[in-house]
Amino acid sequence: MDIPPLTVARLFDALGGVRDSSVRLAWDKMATILDPLMKNRGKNIRPHLVLWAAEYGAAEPSQSWQDGLKRVCWAVELIHMASLMIDDIQDESMTRRGIPCAFRQFGIAHTVNTANWAYFAAAELVKDSHPNQSAIHQLFYEGHLGQALDLMPRDDDFYEHIKEWTRDDFTAFYRDITERKTSRLFQIGPDMTWQRLGRSLPGKISELFRDLGFYFQWLDDIKNFLPEYAGGKFGEDMASPLSNKVTLSYYSGLSDQERDEFRRQHRSHTLLQDLLAQDAFQSLIYESWQQVSFKIQELFADWRRESNGLGFRHIEAIEDTLQEILKPDHRLVPYKKSEAYAQFN
Repeated sequence: MDIPPLTVARLFDALGGVRDSSVRLAWDKMATILDPLMKNRGKNIRPHLVLWAAEYGAAEPSQSWQDGLKRVCWAVELIHMASLMIDDIQDESMTRRGIPCAFRQFGIAHTVNTANWAYFAAAELVKDSHPNQSAIHQLFYEGHLGQALDLMPRDDDFYEHIKEWTRDDFTAFYRDITERKTSRLFQIGPDMTWQRLGRSLPGKISELFRDLGFYFQWLDDIKNFLPEYAGGKFGEDMASPLSNKVTLSYYSGLSDQERDEFRRQHRSHTLLQDLLAQDAFQSLIYESWQQVSFKIQELFADWRRESNGLGFRHIEAIEDTLQEILKPDHRLVPYKKSEAYAQFN
């Protein structure tokens, strides 16, 4: 089954249109803000997860079922899009998907309002086909808790809280953030699909989606240090360095004295340059890339075993997207220091 991509016009129709002329003015403004992100689509992984879950559940392809499935796919994409718009403001980003961020084009006030509206619009999309709204409400609840955790390392007093943390504590902190945000957004579509079937998603499958979200986010963190993959967002994670898995792993291995020095630097515009100049940090980027690549291959092997002879079309679509980054001829090679510094010239 193929789902038509979400567009402003399709969203407008799915929500029943707007008859009031004054409300139409507001809608047109929000549509203008959403349209660039809808046209510059991302990796489309989350809708494929929904469609695969439907196949795995042996769902009946009736017209009403297909319409409900379409609405879930669109709702998940809309939630993801809204979260990106808010993230860009909080990270003070310049671009998103190769174009200026929404708040750079339309201002913070309109962007925040449109993103908040998009969360509720997503819930509105599925209210008839999925009358039990608890799953989507839980997603909003957990996602904002995860975002609160993600923002904590920006505060100076955060470093006081983590003085006694071990490597395991840092790992648990990162996983807590990721599972509440990225992983949960990977799980929500399949969960809602199976709820409509009157069943719960099997634990093994839910764990696969959770782990895929974890490694997908880790991969995204690695890409932030790779100009060729960062898509104009090179080094932006330095706004909150301990929210990035690579930097967090690096910090967890430092001595107390080295941690104090990192803390003094964490708001410095030279932190990224200083990190990339260190062989140990470059090696950690490379080792992380290899580890994530291996883990993702393992996940897809497990996923195929769980499919029990089902068609692999949606798995392959997701796998192809990730392999475009991980394929052998584009594997990361360690930086040369001159190349790292060249990014700032």
